[in-house]
Amino acid sequence: ATGSGGVAAFPRYREDWVGRVTYNYDLRYFIDINGAYNGSEQFGPGYRFDLFPSVALGWTISNESFMEKSEDWLNQLKIRGSYGLVGDDNFRGNRWSWLTQWESGTSAFLVPSSYGGRSPYTFYREAVVGNPSLQWEEAIKYNIGAEFNLFNGLLTGELDYFAEDRDKVVVLNSQTQPDFAGTSAAAINKGVVEVRGYEIVLGSNYTFGNGLNLFGNFNYTQAIDKIIIRDDPAFQADYLKDAGFNIGQGRTAIPAGILTSWDDIYSSTPQNQNQTDVRPGYYDLVDFDGDGVYNNNFDRAPFGFPEQPQRTWSATLGAKYKGWSISAQLYGTQNASRLFSNQVFSNSTPIIFAQDLDYWTVDTPNNTDTQPSFGVPAATNPRDNWLDGSLTRLRAVSLSYDIPKKTCEKLGLKKLQVFANGNNLFLWSDMPDDREFNTSGTAQARGDYPTLKRFNFGFNMNF
Repeated sequence: ATGSGGVAAFPRYREDWVGRVTYNYDLRYFIDINGAYNGSEQFGPGYRFDLFPSVALGWTISNESFMEKSEDWLNQLKIRGSYGLVGDDNFRGNRWSWLTQWESGTSAFLVPSSYGGRSPYTFYREAVVGNPSLQWEEAIKYNIGAEFNLFNGLLTGELDYFAEDRDKVVVLNSQTQPDFAGTSAAAINKGVVEVRGYEIVLGSNYTFGNGLNLFGNFNYTQAIDKIIIRDDPAFQADYLKDAGFNIGQGRTAIPAGILTSWDDIYSSTPQNQNQTDVRPGYYDLVDFDGDGVYNNNFDRAPFGFPEQPQRTWSATLGAKYKGWSISAQLYGTQNASRLFSNQVFSNSTPIIFAQDLDYWTVDTPNNTDTQPSFGVPAATNPRDNWLDGSLTRLRAVSLSYDIPKKTCEKLGLKKLQVFANGNNLFLWSDMPDDREFNTSGTAQARGDYPTLKRFNFGFNMNF
């Protein structure tokens, strides 16, 4: 087989057997049983195959005989729940992490080199330390929910509570392996993570006597994860451990006020690195662990939320009347932090953006930001480098009109519709720019270049 770029590679192997049994009795009681027997090359003998079953149950209460008197206003009421085990082999790391792998180290230099330069013998080194007991990540997922429909669609909805308990999460580059090991640690099934959340979906559709139709829907989801175990060093401070925090929890230095004079600098917290870069106009830094020195490895404290939003919502509102149709879609996120970084003074260019102009100077002593500088590490000047990533976006607006049938017939057409729509029209956020879609790198940090707004005008014609 060939990999990316046409480079020869070993074939990839995966085997999946799935089965499903469903049954409903009188459209009242439902059961759905699923099973997956999966095999993956990511694991060694004895661990390659595993069974992952699940079951779901449902009860449509509105179809029961004792609910007949409620049919005029309660069109549907259903409760449901599910419980299942899911496996995952899609973790990052080396292919065949279960297998110890060796690579050529070419030939060693002779010492002293006067004896001929390199040795005539090739040596080999252990490139990957394998873990023959590596196995599937497992997640127990369960949820309970309800569906309802009131007054023939005037109000519909779904309510769900869901949870996930992940076990045997693969941990790469163990933090508990000592430095003198001389190589990266083997992948291990050590991680434990839990997820808890809920989802609300509401909808409405109503047509008045004059033909005006109003419709809308709204959904809101909250999902919060928490690391329970991640192979943290036993004697590491709790605030530096991953356990107990969200996945992707940000950590940063804590600013302690701007240094406005050299006297402030001489009395500020000493730093174990970058001390020579400190100048008036920078922040003093909090010695979080209280050892008398700011150390970037030990004094960065948990801050804000993870980059992945914990809450998302969307809403669609629209109307139809005599061939006209209009709709708008809003979208928003909450409980998210974005690492602030931009192109100020990058590549030795004198570019500075508006959000950075409010910096402290002797002439503007009430300002609370600091002036960006060439080549100064962020650790000496944290500024407000983590932003509240909450936002509301007008994602789309659409307007259309169906030309009357009589007019279409005169034109020799079956249907003619003209329309106009737009995307990404407005963004409400405390961020200086759009750092949700307009990103670069791994930290969703850069923005600066505006997100494009799109406008479309056209027609649909059927002959």
